[in-house]
Amino acid sequence: MQSFFNKVMKWLLVLTIIMQGIAYANIDDTEENLLITMKTDSPIGDFSWSQEGLKEVEKIIKSCGSGVSVFYKDIQSGYTYTYNENQKYFIASIIKAPYCMYIYDLASQGKCDLNKVYTYAARHKTDGTGKIQEMKIGKTFTLRQLLEYAIKYSDNVAMSIIRENFPVPGYKEYAKKLGLKHPEDIKYATNGDILVSEAGVYIEAIYNFIKTNSYGAELRKLMLSTTNPMIISKYPVVRKYGWADQSFHDMAIVEAPRPYLLCILTNHDGDFASFKKISQVIEKQVLNNNLEATPSPYEINVNNEKKDIVGYDIEGSTYLSIREVARAINDTASRFSVIWDESKQAIVMNLGETYKSSEEIMHHKTSQQAIATQSKVYINGEEIMLPTYKINGITYFKLRDLGDLLRIQINWIKQENCISIIG
Repeated sequence: MQSFFNKVMKWLLVLTIIMQGIAYANIDDTEENLLITMKTDSPIGDFSWSQEGLKEVEKIIKSCGSGVSVFYKDIQSGYTYTYNENQKYFIASIIKAPYCMYIYDLASQGKCDLNKVYTYAARHKTDGTGKIQEMKIGKTFTLRQLLEYAIKYSDNVAMSIIRENFPVPGYKEYAKKLGLKHPEDIKYATNGDILVSEAGVYIEAIYNFIKTNSYGAELRKLMLSTTNPMIISKYPVVRKYGWADQSFHDMAIVEAPRPYLLCILTNHDGDFASFKKISQVIEKQVLNNNLEATPSPYEINVNNEKKDIVGYDIEGSTYLSIREVARAINDTASRFSVIWDESKQAIVMNLGETYKSSEEIMHHKTSQQAIATQSKVYINGEEIMLPTYKINGITYFKLRDLGDLLRIQINWIKQENCISIIG
């Protein structure tokens, strides 16, 4: 009876969470089981993954087993995806990147000298990764060289010397200003814990630092040359990895045509294969959202009258602007109004109403970049979601979807090479 009661209470809890808009997976009957969260956040913008893409990403991550957390953020729109964001991990060496950013920031303010010389002493010697531990005690390094060793080779001795001369309390205050929600997890820096969302805060801060600080290019160059490429991409990866017992992490800026942030934290020691699978499926979603749109070669007629509408062909399908269609059939029985509702963050359409806008859309004769989106649309008060594309800031709908949406007949007349809309 107690077991049955526990199961009922567990499922009531899960149902409550789902009602709050968070999707959960991997729920079983064991008391110790961890609830795995998968969440997306879509601020105002022109970018999102499709529902099919989300399912594909989650399937791949689940196939990697438990103890995996993922953070992704599209830099341009702010669209984010997180998976298993509540699991904490030993931070390992990814702490070295924000700590070194802190030193560079101090240097940019004239509060430290990157050319100052420090001596490797016996008290600094430590196990783990790096090259300095194999060198003779008494060897000297400039602060700039220590930063290079700490990032490029993940050198523990270099980090020990840096922490001694730039103590953790100062770094903690700096890290708090970056927006960490759990600065207490920093502890003594190299023994801290981290959530994947906090890794996201760090890598976004590094991205902004690279863009704005006079030492940003130097930090970027070091992070481009680190060993152990866990997150992989066909594009440059600005990264810092961490590898310790049951801690195998990477956080990165992927400099794709549409740049993004990606953090993967795991307790899988040496599991490069999982990083490869997750990196590839996420990059697939990014690239799927950037396609070539070519001007449609088809003439578009409405009730046998040629209209000045320019569509785009994307992967074999024709896409039209909803506003141009509204203007084209405004004098027919199939007329409809269309506006953008800021409060609903949605396109609102009402069938049978007159379209009143005189806004003109610029037509391009050359191929344009198309960004896949999911558009919220209200038709006579009914909410639906449709896959669309943004081209130069204008939303384009698939022609067949428009036919279903507007209850109009759409035909392709092959011998005349035209699209016919009957309204």
